[in-house]
Parts: sequence; C-alpha cells; structure tokens
Amino acid sequence: METVVPEYDDITFRRMFRLKRSSAEVILQKIGERLTYEEPLRGRPPLSPEKQLLIALWYLGTQSTVVVTDDRFGVTDFSFRDIKGFPDVIGALDGTNVHITPPTNHPEQYINRKGFHSLQLQWVCDSNLLFIHAYVGWPGSVHDARVLKNSDLWNSGPQLCEGKHLIADSAYPLQEWLLTPFRRVGILTREQTITLLCQLHGY
Repeated sequence: METVVPEYDDITFRRMFRLKRSSAEVILQKIGERLTYEEPLRGRPPLSPEKQLLIALWYLGTQSTVVVTDDRFGVTDFSFRDIKGFPDVIGALDGTNVHITPPTNHPEQYINRKGFHSLQLQWVCDSNLLFIHAYVGWPGSVHDARVLKNSDLWNSGPQLCEGKHLIADSAYPLQEWLLTPFRRVGILTREQTITLLCQLHGY
C-alpha cells in the first residue's frame, strides 16, 4: 500500500478514500503529531501517521469490515490501539451464521442470505481476538441490526464500554458506544469531512 497510494492520480485517490488528496494532507498536518508513537507494538514497528490516517479514511468511507480493511492495508494481528483513528475502542462487533440441520417448524426462516440454514451468532472480540460477548439463537434470515436490538448487548453496551466504544460494519446502527462507517459519505463537504475527523482526534 505504501508504494501504491503515491501512484494514485487525484481522481483515483478521491474514489478510494472519499475525499481529495489535498484534504487528506490538511487532516494529516492537523493531527499527524498525535498519530506518532515510538514504542513497537508486539514487536512490530509502529504504523506511520499517514498509513493510520489512510486506514481510518478507508474504513469510514467504504463501509468495509475491519477484517477486509486489515487485509487491504497489510496490518496483521490487528490491534485497535494500533489505529489511533479509532480512539478508546475496546472491541469489534459482528455476526456470523452457524450451520444447522433444517428445523421441523418454519425451516424457511432459518435460510440466510447465503442460502443455507443457520442460527445467527453475534459476537464481540477485543484486540487480542478474545471474545468478550456472545449471543446466539436468532434464525439465519434475521438482519444483524435486529439481532443486536434484541440482544442483551443493546441495553448493556454503554455499561460494557464505560465511555469507550465498539466498532462494527454498516449493518449496525450508529450509537454513542457503537461506531459504524459513515453512510452516504458523498454528501459531506470538504470542510465537514475535515471538521469531523478533527473532532474524532480532539481538535
């Protein structure tokens, strides 16, 4: 990624990161110092401020998952603390489908969007890939957001996070304790984008 992004023309850069290169440079000038740290993380060299910013812009602008973002930028053994674009993040929320034998009653309700019978498993893991929450039981056809709103996490999320946050993909609703990608990010002006990202970093 470090060798590819500099080769992007302005149109490609804007398509990939949802704002102009000049806007990204302004943001980096304003918050770059706060993205600099010296100590290695788990034996790995620290990420450059520019790479941290690009990862944050990509995640916020594309509504991509943490796993896909991790893979695209070659950030192995992903730690939320490595990406200071996500301050005070304690975990990632997502859902998966667990294969089951079709039940006798209402088997059609258990067919998920991939076409097989399943139960929904909702989980939260921390930066060490350890589960800190799990909830299972809803039929595979049920949307992730509905599972969340009917789980204990919906009410206990603020207490679990204690002023910090979980991150999740765009299937989930934005909450004070749950950060999700921006929807319809194209409606933000350059100034709004810069202001919003600066606010995330306390400027």
